Amino acid sequence: MMGSGFMHRRLRTVLSFFSIVFVFFLAGCGFVNVANLTPTVKKTYVLLVGADKWLKNVQVENQMADSPQGMSVIPLATDGLATTALLKQINHSTANVVILVQPSTALMQLPASHPNIHFYLIGNSLKITGKNVTVLTENDQQLASIAGYIGGGSVTQGQTISILSGPSVPPAAMTSVVDAVYSGSHAAFSANPVQWVSQPGNTTLAQGVWVLWGTVPANDIVTLAAAKQKVIAVNSSNNLTGMSVVASYSPTSSISGGIQTALNAIYHQLALPKVWNVPAHYQLNTVSSWQQPSGVTNYEQMMTAGTLSPTGFLQNVPSVKTAQSLHLPVPPTLNIAKG
Repeated sequence: MMGSGFMHRRLRTVLSFFSIVFVFFLAGCGFVNVANLTPTVKKTYVLLVGADKWLKNVQVENQMADSPQGMSVIPLATDGLATTALLKQINHSTANVVILVQPSTALMQLPASHPNIHFYLIGNSLKITGKNVTVLTENDQQLASIAGYIGGGSVTQGQTISILSGPSVPPAAMTSVVDAVYSGSHAAFSANPVQWVSQPGNTTLAQGVWVLWGTVPANDIVTLAAAKQKVIAVNSSNNLTGMSVVASYSPTSSISGGIQTALNAIYHQLALPKVWNVPAHYQLNTVSSWQQPSGVTNYEQMMTAGTLSPTGFLQNVPSVKTAQSLHLPVPPTLNIAKG
């Protein structure tokens, strides 16, 4: 009569054999990721297409790493790939959604030829329509209003907030930018003047804060640096090493914010409008003590949520009561009793 130990070993051998057969039955000749066998998880494949400078950016990599459960983000770099080869890879992907970062003209044709795939387009003002397209872009007036709010808290009485635009910025677009900067400055309880300067020149510069709107000529940067001016950089690629940079907003922030918005919409199955503004978030280096970073963050969030218009305070500085109702900080020098 066989011992119980022998029978147990034989039973384990038989079970192991059937387990191996079962795994190979599922896998065929491939590898089975056990995590993917969970029947309650619906896998969403997102193809993220863009240049290496974006896909390998730390902020973007963090966004991909933090993608929600059940979502697989697959990067596809456009560097070194011919358009035909790139299109072929996209066409043969199993992605349910495609995110295009600053796409070329050829890639912008994809939504029309793939009506069953939803496309999120990030960067630049992309004039593309279609039921399967969502354009994620920054709002210039929101950016300008936040810059004005930061600048308004950084100037002292009698100083000026000057806006210096790059040569690629259409002059016609600057009217709305100036208005938004003015409004943001008012929101920071600053009644100081705001001016748009086409060229600093060699004349005496107005002391205060300079908002660099885009990339400006290098000689203008030299002029501002020599005068030890404070600057707020908005989408500028200028070398500002050694300068007093109060705050900055870069294309990286826009791209990263756009990807975060897209992934959030995909995960929660949100139907965004055809054009959606990317939340603006400035990198703060110095900010007035009374504003605090939390005050700037709150102002940014109101811009994103639409709680406050970028030109909501264009005409006047708000009352203390109004500012408090919006949870905006108030300078301690103000007499609250008169608010």
